[in-house]
Amino acid sequence: DGKNVVYTNGIEGKQSVWLRQLESGSNIEIIPSSDVVYAGLAFSPDGNTLYFTRRPRFVEGQVDIYRVSIFGGVPQKIIGETQGSMSLSPDGTKISFVRCYYRKDEYCSLWIADTDDGKNEKKLVSRPSPVRIRGNKISPDGKSVVFAVGQSENSANEFSLMKVDIESGAETEITKEKFFDIRNLVWLPDKSGLLITARKNTDNNFRIWLASTATGKTSPLTKDSETYGALSLDKDANRLVSTQIKPDFRLQI
Repeated sequence: DGKNVVYTNGIEGKQSVWLRQLESGSNIEIIPSSDVVYAGLAFSPDGNTLYFTRRPRFVEGQVDIYRVSIFGGVPQKIIGETQGSMSLSPDGTKISFVRCYYRKDEYCSLWIADTDDGKNEKKLVSRPSPVRIRGNKISPDGKSVVFAVGQSENSANEFSLMKVDIESGAETEITKEKFFDIRNLVWLPDKSGLLITARKNTDNNFRIWLASTATGKTSPLTKDSETYGALSLDKDANRLVSTQIKPDFRLQI
């Protein structure tokens, strides 16, 4: 609803999760500081539940998905061994996520499951080595998932934006434009396009791009010296929140 922003805050290697109320500017701690690493955050459609991914700070490997009320409480683990990037369906019943076991025949895969308990897992797509799957977002109608997929080992622009139908598994290409890397993506509410943070192999910075689902054309929306990470958009597309990757990491709205 555009009223709150949730973010992680790190002090001396420990991280906590906070809620910022945009109208009042108040900051409320949801999850206390501990020796963990957070890799992804997502609100439920009604804004009352936070989904997040984390793992112990000194343990290597993938991260687990939890859910907790924004009003506090004990986090509930619902899905194990993910990469952190996830999204919720518009009705709040499904969650998409990525797993990467880095095997030759299946380097990364895209999944969907129930949000309340993580059950009914379904693998939507997979890719062989060295192809990675990164950002993913369920469409506004809940029927498909757009995902970033590619590899950067040969320094070429080989990352694509793809869409998979949840029911049939059919894949289609959103745009012919290719990137060196795509970090994050978010749907525009009217399904006319997506905002992505991506970079070309000739560019040192991740920029915010607009990709049209109607024409397949893409255009950069930022051309400054900043590099942009995660994106979050309210349901009416009136407010965009992004992280600028600086030595001190900044949230910008």
